[in-house]
Amino acid sequence: MNVSQIMKDKNRLSKIITSAIISAILGALFGSLVTLLTDLAIKQLPIDPIYLVLCVSLLVTILVFMILHRIETIEEFRYDAIKYIANGFINIEQSAISDFAVSLVKKSHYIRVVGTARQDVLDSKIQGSARNYLKSLENMLNKKCISPTDAFTYYRVVPKELKQTFAEHITNCTSKATANSNRFEVKELENNNFFISYQTFDDTDLLIIVDNKAHTGRNDNALCLWTQNKEIVNTFIKRFDDSWNEI
Repeated sequence: MNVSQIMKDKNRLSKIITSAIISAILGALFGSLVTLLTDLAIKQLPIDPIYLVLCVSLLVTILVFMILHRIETIEEFRYDAIKYIANGFINIEQSAISDFAVSLVKKSHYIRVVGTARQDVLDSKIQGSARNYLKSLENMLNKKCISPTDAFTYYRVVPKELKQTFAEHITNCTSKATANSNRFEVKELENNNFFISYQTFDDTDLLIIVDNKAHTGRNDNALCLWTQNKEIVNTFIKRFDDSWNEI
């Protein structure tokens, strides 16, 4: 068990004890109130009134403790979920991968990509979302750059053998970047099919994408993980930049 887990367990124990103490106090107060309000009626009972007060107090204590503990459990779950979202990976549904990537493209100024954007299925009529993703990149390069600091930068590493539709995308990117003073570069690697690819958007977002064979025999996105963890994003950026300089 690591230090953070030990501290978390200690904090939980402390909160539970605090909840129990509060429950006991509330139970005692409630029991005293019941005694005052029903003093005359209780004296008519064949049992000692103190036993009734104790039973009521115990019942209230248990109920309040259960409520407070439940609230604490929900709060801890919410905290863990937020921490997971902030520091871990979120799985993007397969049908939403391309559209989600488009949303990241539109808010970014510097994009690094390793892979070929589902080029196996780009010629399929049903793969409009994949085409939209490439089109969004071309549109960003087609925006007029006012100053060098305003330039949209798009770097991509691809295998040497590209299919026609994706090769056309590369050509369009080159011409649009040149015409609008934006930056686009592509580098090729031998014998790399990029079944696992990744993309960084500025220094804020990372997508890791795994392609598997679809029933058509073509490779298509099967898994996409998204994170905004700065340490993870920066590690992939450094990996890309180091590899880019070595190619």
